[in-house]
Amino acid sequence: MYLGYVNFFTEELPVNSSTNKNSDIVTENSKIQSKLPTIEKSIEKEEKKKEEKPPNSSTNNNIIAKIEYSEIKNSKLKSILDGTLHAFKGYREYAWGYDELHPNSKIGRNSFRMGLTIIDSMDTLYIQGLVDKRLMDEFELCREWVRDHLKFDEGEVNLFETTIRVVGGLLSTYHLTNDKIFLMKATELVDKLMIAFETPAGIPYASVNLEKAEGVAAQGFQNGASTTSEVSTIQLSFNYLSYLTKDNKYAKAARKVMDILEKNEPATSLVPILVSPQTGKYVGSTIRLGSRGDSYYEYLWKQWYHNGKKEKRFHDMWVRAWTGVKNWLIDVTPREGFIYIGEWNNGEPTEVLETISKLGKDPGIEYRKKNFTDKKEKQISPKMDHLVCFLPGTVLLSITNGKTLQEIKKTRKLTEIEEEDFFLAEGLLRTCYEMYRMNPTFLASEITMFRKKFESDQGPDMYIKSADTHNLLRPETVESLFYFYRITGNETYRNIWQGFEKYSKVATGGYTNLRDVTKTDGPSGDRMETFFLGETLKYFYLLFSDDNENLYPLDKYCFNTEAHAFPIIDLVI
Repeated sequence: MYLGYVNFFTEELPVNSSTNKNSDIVTENSKIQSKLPTIEKSIEKEEKKKEEKPPNSSTNNNIIAKIEYSEIKNSKLKSILDGTLHAFKGYREYAWGYDELHPNSKIGRNSFRMGLTIIDSMDTLYIQGLVDKRLMDEFELCREWVRDHLKFDEGEVNLFETTIRVVGGLLSTYHLTNDKIFLMKATELVDKLMIAFETPAGIPYASVNLEKAEGVAAQGFQNGASTTSEVSTIQLSFNYLSYLTKDNKYAKAARKVMDILEKNEPATSLVPILVSPQTGKYVGSTIRLGSRGDSYYEYLWKQWYHNGKKEKRFHDMWVRAWTGVKNWLIDVTPREGFIYIGEWNNGEPTEVLETISKLGKDPGIEYRKKNFTDKKEKQISPKMDHLVCFLPGTVLLSITNGKTLQEIKKTRKLTEIEEEDFFLAEGLLRTCYEMYRMNPTFLASEITMFRKKFESDQGPDMYIKSADTHNLLRPETVESLFYFYRITGNETYRNIWQGFEKYSKVATGGYTNLRDVTKTDGPSGDRMETFFLGETLKYFYLLFSDDNENLYPLDKYCFNTEAHAFPIIDLVI
């Protein structure tokens, strides 16, 4: 198997030119604009400020800037700071108070009516503002908007998205600033979200109608089934809120969900992507680590880690699930040795269940070595979402618990299982990087397909179907690159910013999704998802912040799935 990692992360972007094209996307233009703040006075106030606290005067001792913008020598780090300012100023100018920006159309769009971009961006603006006063000024505008305009009384909102973006953003910013307005708003919101848990089984409904104060079952799924990853990715925010407020009702509601999921864990420890609020049972047979499955696996380890490594059962659930992934979902391409995570679309194959009954839940390393050369019986679909690229970083964290490899090796050697896990994590990261490098835009598609060993087709090991060529500015690969660089110190783990800057940047402000990453002159989209500022630009900044290595030390912080960082806590539930 060929896995030469050393130079795979060092190629530069091909020299091509492209211009962003306006799309014909039609967006609502609601009357809510009249309710939004007029920001001219705030901007005037910003420009007139003569003396303020120095940008590195953080209220949190763990988050301290060592340098200022004028002292930065790393051109990529400066480019990322400038990119954050460009992205947020585009939003502020054309979509202030709306959930997100359509940068080419220069208009805002609402779905939750909570100013999602403002909330999701605040901690990014704050930590970058510690070295760049321009971004701290933008943060102060966000703080004023939250204080004066953020309300939770309109429409229907998704429980998962609201929790990871809004609750997570508010709590993370509270930790950074100690400004109680953020904790008050987070508590107010979660109190309204708690109605979602009032179901027969305790598995929450997918959404909450804030006006009617009622939970709303998902539409389009069997009997209103909820998404597995969604119901299992509220725990960090709810636990942290309970810790801060000393009110365990939030953590208990989230904990009950995990009790039910653990009770119904399949023999492989790989779970279907839907679960019933009525019965607590899993629904359907599709199993994947991409959409609707991803953060279930991510949060198994993080629930254990975030709460001071006290609750061993979550660590055990992670070990069983990751072992299931290794045994039944990992495959490798025939020529170039790309390791990828496949999917089951038709339930657990009979031979897998037979193997489990004969050998136990973990057939072991020798079984896995054998199956790297013969995977026909696995019956997996060779499809991997970009979302799966969170996994290399999570696996690496699970090996070192946030310590660097250098620190680990001073006291002990990696075990055989840990060596295997590092090998697989690094191989997966190489694959995720290649998903960018394979395209002339140096941007990854939403979904990538992989060649199976037994296919007669002699095409490339990785390819993209025409329906999957779009890029949404997702953060998962950057997230894993950050973890690998912080833990290993390997310089090769940071080199994909140029694609975003060259092909997604909109001249008038903001960055946009692309519809076809396989063409340098392909059509542009017209949407800047809030996670671009909340996650992608944050992880890029952390990836290149060599002079600020004390930003979020990984043995003291745990990031939620929207890149909002919470300190390690000690919560008794």
